[in-house]
Amino acid sequence: MHSVLADRCQLKTHEETKELPIYEMVVAKGGLKLKEAAPDEPSTTRVSRGRMTVHATKINVIVGQFLGTDGRMVINKTGLGDTKYDFDLTWTLEDQGATAADDAPPSLYTALEGQLGLKLVPAKSQMKVVIVEHIENPTPN
Repeated sequence: MHSVLADRCQLKTHEETKELPIYEMVVAKGGLKLKEAAPDEPSTTRVSRGRMTVHATKINVIVGQFLGTDGRMVINKTGLGDTKYDFDLTWTLEDQGATAADDAPPSLYTALEGQLGLKLVPAKSQMKVVIVEHIENPTPN
């Protein structure tokens, strides 16, 4: 794909390593609240607005579903390995605004800690990034 874009759009890029803000997902001080699944169960993950339902899924897959609300990458620092888990996480989306209802779900960060025993901790990490130096409208076919 890169060669097609370079040919048709005169795309020029290069890679750099930059220190970027990230989140590290860790086990919260209160301990893990995930339910361990049977190792031979098939894995499923469903994500919708304000809800994630997981069955027999490894923590690396779960962490991969998260992107911090400010666009930060989330890195697994839980040390939980290849164990599979089940859970149903619900939270209030930031664009929905806060509601006064007592039964409204908490924010994502509060839900992670309260419902799963996981926490997103701000950090910095060296990450490879692609820098676009030049691009033009594509040439006709």
